[in-house]
Amino acid sequence: MSSVQNGVGFVIVNQAQFLGKLNALGLVASRRVLTAAAMEGMEVIKDEWVRSVPVEDGHYRKAVKLAPNVGGLRDALGGVNAAVASAYVGKVGGVPDDEQPDRYAGVLEFGGKLGYKQHGSVIPAQHIVRGTLDRKADEAVEKVEHRLYAALAAIW
Repeated sequence: MSSVQNGVGFVIVNQAQFLGKLNALGLVASRRVLTAAAMEGMEVIKDEWVRSVPVEDGHYRKAVKLAPNVGGLRDALGGVNAAVASAYVGKVGGVPDDEQPDRYAGVLEFGGKLGYKQHGSVIPAQHIVRGTLDRKADEAVEKVEHRLYAALAAIW
């Protein structure tokens, strides 16, 4: 898993040995498989993240989103495209810009002082995302593995 701005993500790098097996699917199909696997893993994280947000913060709950980002990163060693899926805090419709959850999610996670437009409150760290990762990372990785194993089994 990797860290993304206002969120967390899965990165599955198209390593040569894995792509060699997926070549029977073709490059486009292999990227789809990798992205689908990353999305399944991140969905586990996103769902738990949403459940972990305090119920009274409905805007924050609605702001946690899931997105694929195919080819969004490059492998530092080989320059190979990677499949990425991210869960992140985005914008919520109908909420003023200064009250958007992406403005205060980091303060809730790590603690600190909210801006004056959010009443300048000092908030203790709540570790919503960290707790989510601690509880669900293994399950998320298992989802990714199962999806990739299924793809490989289908072509062998």
